[in-house]
Amino acid sequence: MAAAGHWLVKSEPTAYGWAQLLKDGRTEWTGIRNFEARNNLRAMQRGDLVLYYHSVEEKQVVGVARVTRTAGPDPTAPKED
Repeated sequence: MAAAGHWLVKSEPTAYGWAQLLKDGRTEWTGIRNFEARNNLRAMQRGDLVLYYHSVEEKQVVGVARVTRTAGPDPTAPKED
């Protein structure tokens, strides 16, 4: 069995903070337009660990989450012709 991957995701606490993730129980990361970040999200595998980092104000890891499914198409992505 392969070892779980480890990732870092960041979010501004005022946009979608750790407390909101705990309340929701799970979320989908959509709307990511940065190519490197998007490619990293696509590389995540079920069971991988994710360090949840609050950027801007707090600048610290505030929690650990686990990937529950692999990435699919982003419904918010612009359609290509």
